[in-house]
Amino acid sequence: MRFKVGANAIIATLLGLCGIVLLARCAVVSNGDLDAAFFQTQYRIDSLLFGVILAAFYWMKPEVYKKFASQKWLLLSMVAGLIAWLVLATPHIALDESIGYTIQAIGFTAAIVLAVEYSGAIRDSIAYRAVAWIGVYSYGIYLWHSLALAPADIMIRKMAAMHVPSLAAWALVLSAQLCIAIVIGYVTTRAIEFPFLKIRDALFPAKRKGEMEVPVVSTHVS
Repeated sequence: MRFKVGANAIIATLLGLCGIVLLARCAVVSNGDLDAAFFQTQYRIDSLLFGVILAAFYWMKPEVYKKFASQKWLLLSMVAGLIAWLVLATPHIALDESIGYTIQAIGFTAAIVLAVEYSGAIRDSIAYRAVAWIGVYSYGIYLWHSLALAPADIMIRKMAAMHVPSLAAWALVLSAQLCIAIVIGYVTTRAIEFPFLKIRDALFPAKRKGEMEVPVVSTHVS
């Protein structure tokens, strides 16, 4: 048996979850638990959900997405607000860890739309294509980048023992961390995420429409 879930219901649910997460994060910050607000998933998952909401509009309500994407100056203003926040407000940790993450999520959502819709001729540039390639594996890089920390610590100690200048050591260690994180993200994405995406596409073929069919698992026992 299947039932249809409308785009409006999906988007409203996601927005509601983002609101709940924001309120919970503000509450935990007001209680002084900044570590929880920074590290724990239930206080940070709204940043991921904003990306899901954008995808829902793109695929399920393309007319709304196109109308939003056509507002170039609004998008630029949102990105400018994001930059201003990152420069001016992030030093205020409690403020940034409460409403700041939501402001950043909104600003980066606008930046994504700008990149998709207004990148124009630069799409053929090597730099753009390199960044786009990394973007494909970015979630894997994010999940596993901490594995690059231990090799970096070893490099830092060895360079300190060799009296390598601090600036040169910083550049080398950072480059090594980036390379290790990208390689691990690439391998894990190809080995884990891509196979599961193929299974998803086989079970739920992509459809750019306003409704999505969701299978219902029967709980009846014979």
